[in-house]
Amino acid sequence: DKILYNIETHKQRILRTSFIRRALSFIVGSLTYYVFGSIVALTLQAWNMIVSSNPFEEFMKRGSCAERSVSWKYLASVEDAKRVTKSIKKGAKLNDLFVA
Repeated sequence: DKILYNIETHKQRILRTSFIRRALSFIVGSLTYYVFGSIVALTLQAWNMIVSSNPFEEFMKRGSCAERSVSWKYLASVEDAKRVTKSIKKGAKLNDLFVA
């Protein structure tokens, strides 16, 4: 019975507050949520940028003893690559050749 009484009292108190006060409370609460959320997100991003490392630098430190390697080679001119791409399929793009 005491719980129902408290619920009714709370409902009456809400109905007595003005619309402008409720709207301002909602706006201030939303702004606070977004401001603090943005601060947290930017802080985490800054921390991530400070402590993360470049994976290519890690690869170069290991040298040639790595299990996997990346090859950067000049094989042909762009025009030759385009000719090969067009010979594979009519609508193929240059990127399709590099992915293959």
